[in-house]
Amino acid sequence: MKGVTTLILAVVFGSIPGFIWLIFYVHEDFRNHRHKTLTAIAFLAGALSTFVVLVIQIKVSNEISFIGRDPHSLWSFMVLGGIEEIAKFMAFLLIVRPQRVFQKLHEPVDAMVAMVAVGLGFATVENVASASQILTDYGLGPSVFETVILRFLGATLLHTLSSGLIGYYWARALLLSKKSYRHYIRYVHIDHPNPEMVTVTKRKFRWHLLIQGIALAIILHAVFNYLIIINGPTGVAIVFLVVFAFFVLSDFEKLKHIDQTPNL
Repeated sequence: MKGVTTLILAVVFGSIPGFIWLIFYVHEDFRNHRHKTLTAIAFLAGALSTFVVLVIQIKVSNEISFIGRDPHSLWSFMVLGGIEEIAKFMAFLLIVRPQRVFQKLHEPVDAMVAMVAVGLGFATVENVASASQILTDYGLGPSVFETVILRFLGATLLHTLSSGLIGYYWARALLLSKKSYRHYIRYVHIDHPNPEMVTVTKRKFRWHLLIQGIALAIILHAVFNYLIIINGPTGVAIVFLVVFAFFVLSDFEKLKHIDQTPNL
């Protein structure tokens, strides 16, 4: 199969999983021109971040091997998965959030869906690379379709969920309800005899929530990859994601019923 043909087919087949999930989220929430523009920007931001991550992961993987760590251990997956999740959030923070179209949106769910779009852009580049490898090795056959299905239910779904988690906690941090803020202050002050000596700002609280989201995303990412190594790409790993999807989609529904987000 010629190089150009392989590339075209890889882009077509590699894009299918990401675009199916993207259509799901667009259909669920993005109903106007601004949402569509934001989706495109977020998707491209995620795709671009893939190349930065590749360079960093190659160097980190070499270091992991150099210090004698098992590259397939849960610890290694935490490190490598952490690089991906942090890179996706930075793509959102540096490219998507400053956009005027994002500043004009006023619903908390917009932050979550934008992060999902970033994750899908990232996953699509990975999918194209996988499809290209399969087409080069086996040509156009059952292996390509099997790869598309596995990527749809596996890695692509993973990126929607991990990015969605970060987006959900980011939206919660922006909402910053007074009730939750007071609860956090009480929690921080428990071990301090002089609470007035402890300064807790809303900004610190926001970062506290955001770090929770990123940490959960990294754990989800690492556990999924570890399950693949132990049990293969089907079965337990996919069931794990499907179960987790119910919780993330529940968070998605919660945000959809909140009408206003200050300072997205």
